[in-house]
Amino acid sequence: MSGRSLFRRAGFTLIELLVVIAIIAILIALLVPAVQKVREAAARTQCANNLKQIGLAVHGYHDARRELPPARLDYDGGVTWCILILPHLEQDPLYRQWDITKEYYQISAAARQTSLPVYFCPSRRSAGDGLLSRGLDTPDAGWTNQDFPGALGDFACCEGDNNNGQFNTDQADGAMIIANYVNATNPAGGWFVTSFKSRTKFASITDGTSNTFLIGEKHVKVGQFGSTTGDGSIYNGDPANQNAGRVAGANYLLARSPTDSYNVQFGSYHTNLCQFVFCDGTVRPLTTSVDGTTLSRLAVRNDGQPVVVP
Repeated sequence: MSGRSLFRRAGFTLIELLVVIAIIAILIALLVPAVQKVREAAARTQCANNLKQIGLAVHGYHDARRELPPARLDYDGGVTWCILILPHLEQDPLYRQWDITKEYYQISAAARQTSLPVYFCPSRRSAGDGLLSRGLDTPDAGWTNQDFPGALGDFACCEGDNNNGQFNTDQADGAMIIANYVNATNPAGGWFVTSFKSRTKFASITDGTSNTFLIGEKHVKVGQFGSTTGDGSIYNGDPANQNAGRVAGANYLLARSPTDSYNVQFGSYHTNLCQFVFCDGTVRPLTTSVDGTTLSRLAVRNDGQPVVVP
């Protein structure tokens, strides 16, 4: 018998190896988009769940006080609805750190900078990323030039369509608008809110709670988190409550993409969709191509116009 082995060791030829590599590459190329779609679907579902929780908290506030939470308490740094509904989000410890008679600027840094996952859409960003406002939260009254960084968020109440030019005033026509308030001068600077009452309640939504926006995803331009107009702290109702209040209508169409310019509008990081919780507590997505007339009719609480939700 020959001393050489009677068997040759099996192995891949170069061509076979290249074919295997090509097949693996194709499988990966097919798999990655599928994984991304699954992740986005999960993120969109979580975003909808967050809006649902917020909507239920607003209903809890209404049940307790027989009125909707105001969009903000006053024109000078009073807190927003994001603070007022905390007890109904099971966030009593954070709520107790706030004295809502005081301006945002008079609250401790620990309270101002506490972010909550429920106020974020995971398609855009997450709480706990160290996201704070930068250079946007300073008193309008000018009693100090100090910046007061605070927690960000991705949702805003709807204050109407601004067709009357009264965005964020007592004449705004959305479901949640500025409170009817009384304030007094704070000797240390700024103001105290000595009393307040909401201007709206569910009975004010005469167009129907299922046809009226309550809260939706607000547009924040990509790459400008916490540093662009409208992305100051969601706890701060100053300036003009653009941090936690937005409008929708013919002049305020939904942002088509995260790169759109800021225009006090709603918008999301979901592809072609923006999600809202309506006054009846249901969460529904709208296509970003929805027309301005439909948006206006959904944004205004009492225009008496018929609407078919897309």
